[in-house]
Amino acid sequence: MTTLLSYAGAASFAALLVLIGVAPMFRPAGAVAVLAHVLLYPVVAGLRAPEWARMGGYAWLSIDIVSSVMAMNGVDAGTITAVRLGGHIPAALWIVAASLEARGPMRVVGVPLGALLFGYSLVAPWVPPVALLPAIILIVVWLALVGRVVGRSQAAIPPSVHA
Repeated sequence: MTTLLSYAGAASFAALLVLIGVAPMFRPAGAVAVLAHVLLYPVVAGLRAPEWARMGGYAWLSIDIVSSVMAMNGVDAGTITAVRLGGHIPAALWIVAASLEARGPMRVVGVPLGALLFGYSLVAPWVPPVALLPAIILIVVWLALVGRVVGRSQAAIPPSVHA
């Protein structure tokens, strides 16, 4: 199930990337963003990472969901962006920590992805939004790799931990 949700999350993020690129003010994109993040709660739970890092993953998902709902309800874009970027810090911590627990491509993609999310969040006021594009592309790739890794049970935690 976690494998399927990881792939679905990757597909949802890819769809979101297309929607934002084609029609940045398209309100239903917010619903796609909410779905993309909701799908990932079991992925955070099922991917091997220290507990503190998993808490960062859950925080990221919750903050981005709140940000998307704020956008759908007409809250100022500057406020939404600041909240969303704040949520990218715990996301980066979870992504790097989970990636360091894995081997191969998941680690190779995840560590730079986390660094990009973290770094962009700190310098966003001084760089164009397009500077986040590599991280957005990498999250799609990373989530697909997570699905592959979890599917092979190389980084999955035992089901008894979820009970």
